[in-house]
Amino acid sequence: MDLAAYTNDIFNYLVTNIMPLPMVIKGTGLAIIVLLVLRSIGQFLSFSWIKAATGLVIALVIALVMARYGQDIAGIIYDPAQNNGATNTQN
Repeated sequence: MDLAAYTNDIFNYLVTNIMPLPMVIKGTGLAIIVLLVLRSIGQFLSFSWIKAATGLVIALVIALVMARYGQDIAGIIYDPAQNNGATNTQN
């Protein structure tokens, strides 16, 4: 496989796993990714290439974490009893 095929596979993986996530997870994650990418573009234009590359890598890591663990995170947010050690102490 060539680089284009790997890139296409990663893109398809991200899209198919992020799109069905609840808006709380998807919206927040995508907003963070967009901000990181926009900051990286500004840093690239100001010749801070290492900072720009680091921002893009962080954005990719956030997207991969969302794709892999997004449903688990949504489950914790929507069902707080799933947290380790969480108990309901209401009387």
